[in-house]
Amino acid sequence: MPSTVEVVRKGLVGTWKLVSFVSKPVAENGTVGYPLGKDAQGYIIYTAAGYMSAQIMALGSKPYTSEDIYHAKDDEAAEAARHYLAYSGPFDVISKGEDVYVKHHMDVALVSNWIGNHQLRKCEWRGDEITLSPEHPWMVNGSLVNQYLTFKRL
Repeated sequence: MPSTVEVVRKGLVGTWKLVSFVSKPVAENGTVGYPLGKDAQGYIIYTAAGYMSAQIMALGSKPYTSEDIYHAKDDEAAEAARHYLAYSGPFDVISKGEDVYVKHHMDVALVSNWIGNHQLRKCEWRGDEITLSPEHPWMVNGSLVNQYLTFKRL
């Protein structure tokens, strides 16, 4: 299990496949959720040069009726975007107390509000899997939640 910033940085390099994407409410009586479904698929890739890319999607999006993606109907494009998360940019690894975090800088993103911002994710290792979770809970569908994204190294 990596522990130092440099060991974690080197350990992240490679391709990771999504195992699960779970939202756990802060409230004890809340319901555990799966923002993109229990069968969500995706990858996160870290390069030795210090860049990352994350792509996560729900299965079952309807195909566009047009073969020309730039002329998709607005409702089809909106539906596809609602079931997809994507962003890329540089990454850093930092420590805060006993915990190690990966900081994703978003140069490009499907959600335009994210561009120019960053996401700080706590890294927890278990064998060939990592779980990334936010530093603080955030609002999703009106509930304060922590989201846990677990990936397995390919």
